[in-house]
Amino acid sequence: MNENCHQTVTTPGQAINELESGKFCNLGKVLPIGSLEARKLSTNAVVFYWRLTIDGKTNRVSIGHYNSSAPPKSVKPTNNGFSIAAAKAAAAEMSAKHQANKDNGGYPALVAAESETKRRAVIREIRSCKTHASTTVK
Repeated sequence: MNENCHQTVTTPGQAINELESGKFCNLGKVLPIGSLEARKLSTNAVVFYWRLTIDGKTNRVSIGHYNSSAPPKSVKPTNNGFSIAAAKAAAAEMSAKHQANKDNGGYPALVAAESETKRRAVIREIRSCKTHASTTVK
């Protein structure tokens, strides 16, 4: 646990419960690269992040909200958020994608490429609708 976590805390759940508003807490390593962090917002909601360092810069990728009511061993998120185990699984998946795409810019570059692909698909769909509308309406 890092300096923002209480030193007497022994489990990630306890660390989250003791977390101060606006602070981050490291909940452990993620393999092959990075760590899982939690941050308590001013609303007392807790958000999980996958943290990694690229070229000396710290990056945090939002995973989602903590659901303290989720089954503790569930590795899938619920409609209300992530258990700690589900957040670890999501961070591990991001980490593996980063490692596999490391030569091309890692996870951030992969997300950017996926966003660009989706953007282009939307543009094609809009153009297709406009073309269809202009040929059927006279």
